[in-house]
Amino acid sequence: MNSALVVARKDFEDAIRSRGVLLVSAVFVALFVFGAYFFADQVSQAAQASAQSGGQQGGDPVDSDAFLRTLSSGVTLLVPIVAVVASYSAVIGERASGTLKLLLSLPHSRRDVVLGKLLGRGGVVAVPAVGGLLLSMLVFPLTSVALAPLNYVAFTALTALLGLVFVALSVGISAAASTGRRAVVGSVGSYLFLLVFWNRAADPIVGRLSDALSWEPATTVKASLTLKLLNPLGAYSSLVAALSAESTALARASVTGGIQLSRRAGIVQQIYAQRLTEEGIPFYLTDAAVLAYLLVWLAVSAVVGYAVFRRADL
Repeated sequence: MNSALVVARKDFEDAIRSRGVLLVSAVFVALFVFGAYFFADQVSQAAQASAQSGGQQGGDPVDSDAFLRTLSSGVTLLVPIVAVVASYSAVIGERASGTLKLLLSLPHSRRDVVLGKLLGRGGVVAVPAVGGLLLSMLVFPLTSVALAPLNYVAFTALTALLGLVFVALSVGISAAASTGRRAVVGSVGSYLFLLVFWNRAADPIVGRLSDALSWEPATTVKASLTLKLLNPLGAYSSLVAALSAESTALARASVTGGIQLSRRAGIVQQIYAQRLTEEGIPFYLTDAAVLAYLLVWLAVSAVVGYAVFRRADL
């Protein structure tokens, strides 16, 4: 483990010297801090406009949870992309340049290299994301938007975990790939598949299984949600929704159409949530289970990549 930490520290120190990491840090800080400022400004302007038009300033108070719901869609796109770009060459880059053999000639095993790269590149992605989010928390006490600190910290932790999952996926592919091109195609292709194609394929697959096995409607709903939650992007979105949703059922149903305020949830979400409420939330759709799906992605990606890398002829 100490050897892996040495690799991780060196990898992280090398990465933070690059302009790319500085640019990523600036993007995260700008997105989160200025996003929080503009959100609070819009809320303030809406309240003033309502007061000037004779409307009531009361109603539902706006807190930072509304900002997190707005921000989560952008995070789902940006953080995995940054993780992929930062990690796809983690191992194959060293292998192609010949420095991997030098690294392995030191008291580092192949397992130490993969684990060290995972930790090092994970820090490269997580540190600016977490730093940007924590800095954005400081905006709300200066505005009329109430800060929900526990939910904000939980959102920050989930965002860091999402970044680590895609770092693990890219590092695993980088370790398993034999060329840089294959590492790029594998990492980018995996992200696009999870983002674009996974959910589109989920309902047709479940529909065919439901017809073939004569499932009850409630079983079909649970199967559809479970398959979508096995996607790390879906798991992250649902856990973020759970921070402010009125019920766990609505949080799980959010994967059918994105995170929305429960009062404005789409018809499909409402139907799915009602089915879950009537039948009860099974253990595999609880918050703990969905969090476990993310952790499994992290662990399996690294383990599979290492298993291939261990047998590779360098």
